Amino acid sequence: MPVPPITVEAALGANPTLGAGAWAWTPVTEWVRARNRITITRGRLDSYSSAPPSTCTFEVDNNGGRWVASNPLGPWYGLIRRNTPLRVLVGSNVTVASDSFTRTVVDGWGAADTGGSWNLAGAGGVVSAADFDVTGSAATVSVPVAAAFRFGYLGGLSEVDQEVRVDFICPTPTGGTLEPGNVMLRGQNLSEYYNCRVHVTTASAVQVQIDHASVATLVPATTVPGLTHSPASTIRVRAQVRGTTVRMRVWTGAVEPSVWHAQVVDPAPIANPGWAGIRTGRAAGNTNSGVTATYDNVTVTVPPARFEGFIDELPVAWDPSGTDSTVRLVASGVLRRLQQGTAPLRSAVYRTLTSHDWTAPVAYWPMEDASGSSSLASAVGGPPASFTDLSLAASSSIAGSLPLPTLGPAAVVVADLPPISPSAWSVRHVLAFPAFPAVPVFPLGWFAGGTVTLWGVILTTTGLTLQARDAAFVEVLAAPTIAFPTLVGAAIGVEVSASQSGADIAWSMRVTWSGVQATISGTAAGQTLGAPTRWQIRDSAGLANGTVGHVAWYSTSTNAPPLSGSIDGWAGTTVASRIGGLCHDAGVPVEIRDGSPTTVMGAQARASLLSLLREAEATDLGILSEAGYGLRYLSRWQRYNAPVALALDHEAGQVRDLTPVDDDQRVRNDVTVTRSPGGSSFTWTDPKHIDLYDRYQDSVSVNVNADADLPGQAQWRVHLGTAVGLRYPLVGLALHAHPELVAAWTACQVGSRLTIANPPAGLAPDTIDLIVEGWTEILDDGGGVWLADLACSLSAPWRVAVLAANTGDYSEFVARPDTDGSVLASAISAATTNLWVKTPTGPLWTIEPEECPFDVNIGGERVTATAIHSGDSFDDRLVSSGWGTADSGLAWTCTGGSASDFSVTGV
Repeated sequence: MPVPPITVEAALGANPTLGAGAWAWTPVTEWVRARNRITITRGRLDSYSSAPPSTCTFEVDNNGGRWVASNPLGPWYGLIRRNTPLRVLVGSNVTVASDSFTRTVVDGWGAADTGGSWNLAGAGGVVSAADFDVTGSAATVSVPVAAAFRFGYLGGLSEVDQEVRVDFICPTPTGGTLEPGNVMLRGQNLSEYYNCRVHVTTASAVQVQIDHASVATLVPATTVPGLTHSPASTIRVRAQVRGTTVRMRVWTGAVEPSVWHAQVVDPAPIANPGWAGIRTGRAAGNTNSGVTATYDNVTVTVPPARFEGFIDELPVAWDPSGTDSTVRLVASGVLRRLQQGTAPLRSAVYRTLTSHDWTAPVAYWPMEDASGSSSLASAVGGPPASFTDLSLAASSSIAGSLPLPTLGPAAVVVADLPPISPSAWSVRHVLAFPAFPAVPVFPLGWFAGGTVTLWGVILTTTGLTLQARDAAFVEVLAAPTIAFPTLVGAAIGVEVSASQSGADIAWSMRVTWSGVQATISGTAAGQTLGAPTRWQIRDSAGLANGTVGHVAWYSTSTNAPPLSGSIDGWAGTTVASRIGGLCHDAGVPVEIRDGSPTTVMGAQARASLLSLLREAEATDLGILSEAGYGLRYLSRWQRYNAPVALALDHEAGQVRDLTPVDDDQRVRNDVTVTRSPGGSSFTWTDPKHIDLYDRYQDSVSVNVNADADLPGQAQWRVHLGTAVGLRYPLVGLALHAHPELVAAWTACQVGSRLTIANPPAGLAPDTIDLIVEGWTEILDDGGGVWLADLACSLSAPWRVAVLAANTGDYSEFVARPDTDGSVLASAISAATTNLWVKTPTGPLWTIEPEECPFDVNIGGERVTATAIHSGDSFDDRLVSSGWGTADSGLAWTCTGGSASDFSVTGV
């Protein structure tokens, strides 16, 4: 079979800091020397290593120096540079979701055939689940009023480039237009997406329109020539977004037109991946009674990318003579850039207070300054803060911060503020004290304009409260106290907000400590709010040995960041949340395949982004790799009992190369796990395995949230390290010779499961069951070559027991308790199909027909039990006055005479 066409595209001139949806793609295939082969690597070599950056290398025609960034005569001068996005596509689009609606659902659409469950929403009238049904052959949606719409979307999808196809039928419009077949692309939320609209007019004309919802109409309503609506006819829609280009076409019948009826480049594109959906609407004035549209044959496809990354090596010279000039081009995944720098991230509190998710601070003093500094630097706005009697970097009591200063008995900290909104503002800061003071003190105070000129957070003998005074020093608030059970060792986050509300000031104070939040709020009647002008820490005698830091000011009372979680360094968050949060803060796309329960982490240390991601991966024993132009994380929970993604048959020639190895590379039978940083440790060993193979020790540090998590960590690592079976560092595929494998192979990811039936002679006859850890792929469409060499590990350690449902549960992972005490009652041969088994001790065998078939291990051989019957060979026991206990373990009941009438002779 010929190799499917290979397309290489580069996003020339793209800004790599923007999402992939903001890039415009240029085909560059004509300059790629595919005959010299494109080589792609992805994933890791084995289960004990971390995945390095993906790579893609190939030769390109460099005549004229088009690939040289510094060539002013090159046609791509100013557009080609390091980190230019590049992708390699093979063949046709890959389906990521589809739905034929052959199920029956009332009040909803249920789950698609593939792609996850449908989410339902809408606007106009009362939106109800009753507006949506599935009839067994199609999906229906009813829009009960005019000027309204309803839609279903596959919220589990997260794709940049998408193509959606859908068929629909709708009634003839009356009074106003219907929009029965709108396609929604790259959805970010319920208000931002591309809306590829299909209008059916009262004159039965069909129009197309493209909107960037909530932003702009990109293509106004345009009539599709030659297309007329009929209520009995199926109309087909194909809508697509690739990079910054959105386009659509509409038709009836089997022949799809070659032209796009609407096409546009969005000047302000949706840059991030998103979901896809379909939408039905009624225009104002429409008078149809209870409009119902019918949908069928929904498919969502994405480009068939075998590599997505960034060019990291370009040629530096070219041959101006015009002779044949080729150079080697190298591109890599995002991990290459992330591993280049080792600068640690800012502290958790710092990143939270400056997060792009919230209004930016007007001024911010982290107070994480090093010992010996003469002032406290401002990270955002404002001059440095002056101080006396502070011990800088002396307190590590707040896990989410770098060391902060402790206050001496004469401590003073003062800083002037830049202009802040007088109508609404808020301040954030953190503090920690070893004990309650004997009298109330001010850990933070500030001066302001308006009628309330002095504000202060007050630490009382039992907790925290807020105080505000006017120019005559008269108290204008009656704030209650937020009481704490104890202050010892507690990191406390304080958030104060104020805004003008008519003739009054509305105020609130939220306090966070030890995972608990409490809020007080109220109004200062008849007061006028003014802008804060200076903040200070001055009432120091009662604050001695306390810690204050991260003073941040905002010109908003409602959109400043909360301190919950960050002050504790995000301790107690799951691995998935940790990885997602780190990538979000850094602007790195990430796809997280998570499950529950999952590993809970301790406080986040200060380290580089990649180091923190690797720490989370190692703690969870998941797999961090690349996907698209970002990262992909497969959690430990998602690795359990993985479905088969690629089923191979060696006898059918589907395996080009198979190299098993019986060595000790992965053996670990004595593992010590230490909780980082500097915590407790736990050691677990497998004595039986040590007796057989000697001791293989390992020690690891994991950032779990509690010492109680350590035993499970150590035990699972020993379990992985003592798994029985061969190692398979090479499984070779020749995809050009076996096109039947292409669809399954291209859907595989790092961590996917594959099986090899009918292994070659010389190996055990059982199906080989493996996990794909990584691969090298070689492409050459001109030479007809498509090879893949897979590095694999055993899947057996990741098979975990699942408790069966009461009836009808035949999953391959359903657990059955071992009888433990069963032995063969008589000898067997290779031809034996009926076995007599005795169970002197332990649980008895099931005799329920629905429990069969299942596999058992007899002397190292896998035997499939197709049926089990209670029986007795009467061998090997002597019983008088009865028959005793049968081989099956069940006791004989003897009736119809005296006990002496019954006996067992042992033969």
